[in-house]
Amino acid sequence: MKRNKIKNVLQIVAVVAGLCLGGYAYIIYERTLIDWWIPVGYGMLAALFTAPLCLSRWKVFTSSSQRWINGLCHVFFTATIVYSFFIIGNEAFSDSLNDRETTVSVTGRERVRRNTYRRIGRHRYVADGHRYNHYIIITPDGGKEKKLPLSYHEYCRIRKGDRITVIVGRGFFGYPVVKGFKK
Repeated sequence: MKRNKIKNVLQIVAVVAGLCLGGYAYIIYERTLIDWWIPVGYGMLAALFTAPLCLSRWKVFTSSSQRWINGLCHVFFTATIVYSFFIIGNEAFSDSLNDRETTVSVTGRERVRRNTYRRIGRHRYVADGHRYNHYIIITPDGGKEKKLPLSYHEYCRIRKGDRITVIVGRGFFGYPVVKGFKK
């Protein structure tokens, strides 16, 4: 009985760790000038090509001999790990010596309102207020639009139609990473 509890805890910890790793990679992705399907495609291709080799080994983790359950676990974990390491590695090992300043045009601004909640009892939450997330939509010279998060103070300084200078570094895998802004 104790072994099953340890196994269940390890399964939950693995799923939470996978979700946290994917969430952190998405935060880094917001500052990378790359199409969304490229890192997702790398993750899915890795999951597809390693599935015949690793599908039967997921029995130990899932305690199930059903191939579709083992396949879902394999796709989730493999795709998440490859996606995260691709995005995080591109940003973490970027070449900071060759950062360049690029002038881009601001094609839009967004201010997204998010409601906040507070807990007032067991399983009971009430609205407590709101907060704002600020974004600008830029168009580099290549012509693709990218929505970038920024602080409130940067949001207040930048207007639609402005031309701003963006500090862009070349990532480890060759995809550009936004390092900062200049007005």
